[in-house]
Amino acid sequence: MRGYSDYSQKDARPEGQTAAEIKREAIEAEVAAEVHEPTVQRVADAINQRATEIINQAAAHQIDIRFTDHGSLAVAVGVSVKGEEWLAAHLDPNGQRWGKNGYVIEPRYVQDIVYGAQDDGLDVA
Repeated sequence: MRGYSDYSQKDARPEGQTAAEIKREAIEAEVAAEVHEPTVQRVADAINQRATEIINQAAAHQIDIRFTDHGSLAVAVGVSVKGEEWLAAHLDPNGQRWGKNGYVIEPRYVQDIVYGAQDDGLDVA
């Protein structure tokens, strides 16, 4: 059995380190955390600011017609009023519809419709 004098603070320390060295390392780690914390916060703020800019740009850039590929068919949807009017004027009103604003299109015609809409100044996605 070990006696009281057999236990020392040295047993709680990594081998070869003095109490002063451990304290110095703890202070250095604390200072390093304080130095890097503002940097991390600045980076996080910059990321949030850029994300907000991208969202605002996307909101300002309204898409007029959105095309989706469903394999053997494609669907064109007028997202804006301008897009709805263009599709109504240029596609067969008696053709197959997809929901309220969607027009079913054979994939081979999508490219011509996209080019036509872009030539007329619409934003297509």
